[in-house]
Amino acid sequence: MKKITILLVLLVVSLGGAYLVLKKPAVKSPYARMVAASPVESIKPAKITNAPSRVAPVASNPEVIRQQQQERFTDLKEEGRRIRQALIDNNPLGAKAFQTIAQLPEFRQLVDRRHQIEAAWAAAPDGERDGMLTEINRLREQSVGMLLTEINRQKSLPDVPAVIVAPAGVTAAGGVPVAAPPAPVFQ
Repeated sequence: MKKITILLVLLVVSLGGAYLVLKKPAVKSPYARMVAASPVESIKPAKITNAPSRVAPVASNPEVIRQQQQERFTDLKEEGRRIRQALIDNNPLGAKAFQTIAQLPEFRQLVDRRHQIEAAWAAAPDGERDGMLTEINRLREQSVGMLLTEINRQKSLPDVPAVIVAPAGVTAAGGVPVAAPPAPVFQ
């Protein structure tokens, strides 16, 4: 009886294995799937028409141009402040990083130049405003980049455990004097 059971199990396993080896694969190779579902075959070329393209109308009115420049200038100023505030609020190291870069002379130069541009904006002729917009955008990108770099630098610093220093003459529970704290290690 045992021999028959073993033979039947062996027969079922060998037939199942032969079925798996000899059957056609249901899943095609990745290349075959790409060829079968080629988007090139299913896309029909667009009809070419002689319709005029829609291009944003160029404002010829100086007042409209001045208003657009003013909106862009305000957007750039506010966007820089929003980005900086979001980094400070959402990143635990953001505030510390901002305090660090605010003391750097390079960052102070960027801020001072931005303030100069903001002060000169109202009286600037229309020809200079495009250059001022480009420069205020460059200053914004540099200052945000400096903040991100400082955040990443502070993330890479090793964590320093907080050391609680007891004043001289303080004793621990049981009257044993507390040992002096170890000397700080500078890297």
